[in-house]
Amino acid sequence: HGALEEKRDAQWPPPVKANLYTFTPRNAATFPDGRPRQEIYDRFKSLVTEDNQVCRLVGQDPLDDAQVRGMLAESMGWPIGTRPPSKQRLLGPKESDAWLPPTSAPRHVHLSQLPTCAAEVAVHGQMISGKSHLVILFEELRSGWFS
Repeated sequence: HGALEEKRDAQWPPPVKANLYTFTPRNAATFPDGRPRQEIYDRFKSLVTEDNQVCRLVGQDPLDDAQVRGMLAESMGWPIGTRPPSKQRLLGPKESDAWLPPTSAPRHVHLSQLPTCAAEVAVHGQMISGKSHLVILFEELRSGWFS
């Protein structure tokens, strides 16, 4: 009976369906930040806090968030300080963009593999530290939010 419980606990919560977008450089071996590729799932997980102790799937696509698109695009060579590209432009870049159209692969992943919802991270971090949303999101990016 104990082995069955361990197996169930290892699969709980069950894997979720998510698409993994993989971006590669157009004319170089790596992006300006030194990475050979940028990967991001099309799903978010919730932030686990003292008030919200259960991680759950958040329905928002990270690429629908302008700040997320901006940080991802800047890490791939988009001009810093300019308006972020649209989701359509990010997924269908122009010849002048530093990245190729991404590949998309459907996956079954555990919630722990998904990025934490950017809005929840920013709001929670601002409440705890008093930092701005952009500073907190930048810190998340530097710590490996995108792989």
